[in-house]
Amino acid sequence: MKQIKLWPIFLVVFFNMLGFGMIIPVIRDLTEILVDNSGLDKNYYAVYAGILMASYSLFQLIFSPILGRISDVYGRKIILIISVMGSIVSYLMWSISQNYIFFLISRIISGITGANLSVAQSYIADTTNKKERAKYMGIVGAIFGIGFILGPFFGGLLSVININQYGTGMIKFNRFGAIGLFTAGISIINLFWIIFGLEESVDTAAARQKIRVSGKTSNIYKLLNIKLINNNQVKRLFIIYFLMQLGFNHIESVLTWDLKDRFSLDAKSTGYFFAFMGVIMAIVQGGLYRMLVKKYSLINLSQVGAILLIVGFILMPISHPIVFASLSIVILAVGMGISSPSVMTIASIRSDESEQGLTMGILQSFGSLSRVISPLTATITYDIVNHGAPYYISAILLTASLILIISSKKEITD
Repeated sequence: MKQIKLWPIFLVVFFNMLGFGMIIPVIRDLTEILVDNSGLDKNYYAVYAGILMASYSLFQLIFSPILGRISDVYGRKIILIISVMGSIVSYLMWSISQNYIFFLISRIISGITGANLSVAQSYIADTTNKKERAKYMGIVGAIFGIGFILGPFFGGLLSVININQYGTGMIKFNRFGAIGLFTAGISIINLFWIIFGLEESVDTAAARQKIRVSGKTSNIYKLLNIKLINNNQVKRLFIIYFLMQLGFNHIESVLTWDLKDRFSLDAKSTGYFFAFMGVIMAIVQGGLYRMLVKKYSLINLSQVGAILLIVGFILMPISHPIVFASLSIVILAVGMGISSPSVMTIASIRSDESEQGLTMGILQSFGSLSRVISPLTATITYDIVNHGAPYYISAILLTASLILIISSKKEITD
């Protein structure tokens, strides 16, 4: 196994998550502006926001295994470079979007380029052995958490800036264009960091020979020749991961609306609340998880995490005032911080070493599929049924994942 310093890829992941998190506190207000500008039905703002979130995830779903598999053949670095260049374009489009459709296109591009997280996770798998992989997947999770802290935090801070007040008038930005420009700048830094600071982790010549696609690597069907789908252990893990992500992502879809409706929080305060959630996840995955994984099996940690998620989702809709809602968020953050890296690590361990990119890509695709479904189910039930419905649906989904973990415990071992 090739020994490479891992901190450069950690920084790549951090920059990716920072850019992703910037939109969270303003998605509510930005959607309302774009819908009004486009003459769309004003009675379904939350649903339109759900479509924006779902479109991002749909294209991330499609391209995660493709980018992961192509990176198995051509190398991680070149795929990261190309995808980050696409991110820069998407964020610049975001900053000048004046109508809903144009912004929707920018989110589609972001989804395609955001599929590179599977490549980054594959880089970790390339450069770690099975014994230490859980620890480093936990560190990646902590970096996700830090990005989740600073992204919404900076998004909230920048939400008060109307960049048109400082421009020349030659280019018209939208109300939250400052966030798009800032995120594009972060992506440019990320691009240069990948080019000059990241070492390739894949022997591409050997990979092509092993996968047997020499001279035919443009054939997507051959690139996606997925032998590991026949692995029943990995199949179960994909389903468990999907149910967990589907349940958890409901809160990402409706929390901004819930915070406004129940607690009258503005975009800036919403950013702070999401940052608080990110702090808890970073503490769990950066410190607590690393201690727990030394004492307990990964499958048991997955089970405990699912239980905590179920409890958190049951409590969330009845948590009032906001201090009790914050306690529910702590339970949810701890549950996700324990369960998600555990499931990912077991899947990595149980997969062939030559297909780590594909494995991580499929996992990311299941996560993306959950983000295609959850924004729609969450916002529709929130608007049409009642505000607590998305949380109770999440509790049911997490219960299903827990049952599957328990029933498969003998087969899915770590």
